[in-house]
Order: sequence, then structure tokens, then C-alpha cells
Amino acid sequence: MATHQFDFFNPMRISKSRIIQIAESLSYSYVQLHGSTPKDFFSISFDHVYDTLIYPQYEITLEEGDSLGMDGEKKILGHYDVLTATISLDVALCDKSNSLSSKKAFTFWHELGHAFLHTEWLRAQIARFPDGRFITTDLSISPETTEKLEIQANLFA
Repeated sequence: MATHQFDFFNPMRISKSRIIQIAESLSYSYVQLHGSTPKDFFSISFDHVYDTLIYPQYEITLEEGDSLGMDGEKKILGHYDVLTATISLDVALCDKSNSLSSKKAFTFWHELGHAFLHTEWLRAQIARFPDGRFITTDLSISPETTEKLEIQANLFA
């Protein structure tokens, strides 16, 4: 069984209603920027949202096309790097076919959820260990904490 060096770090509690409020405020920002409400938010290209809202206003960089590797038996499809404010999407999601577009969009919004919900907490943890001992892996964060962070990011998406 793995030991988790930093189990005493608990992510801040974010209520479901607060996560929804943050996601809705981002949607509202998009509407304000474009002057009208789309008939279906799911039909909006995430590339368009990124190009017109996310990067210009929040300076979150998007990298696509590299292999992000595996986490045990599971393929890593997305990653948010809190230090560089960069969302990375795996090459497997970068196929232009429609069959992957919803999975790519969900992964993008999930990683954006980490950016909006967890950046402050993660940077505070990293600052406590300037020697680099705190990393966001299973060796640093307990499965319970990881699950909380993932559930929050899924709800945001």
C-alpha cells in the first residue's frame, strides 16, 4: 500500500452550488462577450470558447497533441499544470472526427474545472514545499483527496 506523505492536506470544501455558480459565471462571461445566448451550450466549439474567452481573459494555455502517458492501467487524457497554467490534452483526443469531440470537450472543461477550482489550493500546497516534494500524484495526495478534486472538476465540466 502506498504511503501518502501529505494526507493532512485537505482541499477546500466547495459546495455543489458554488461549483455550479462558478461554471455559470463563466458561461455568462461568454454570453456577455458575444452578445447573445446560444440555443445550446453543448453546440459551442470549445476551441472558440478558448480562443475568445479562456486564453484572453484568464491566460490559461492549451497544449494539444502530446501523449500524456498512463496512470497505472488508465490512459491520461488531460492534465492541468498549476505552475504554468497550462491545460494539456492527449493526442488521442486530437483526432478531428466527431466521435471524439464530446470527449475532448468534456476533458477540456474538466481540466478547466481544476484551474478555476483548485489553483489557489494547489499553489498553497506547492509553496509549503519549495524543494519540490509536493507533487500532485498518488504518492503525494491520498486517494480520498484525489477523488474529491476529480468529483469537483467533473461537476464543473
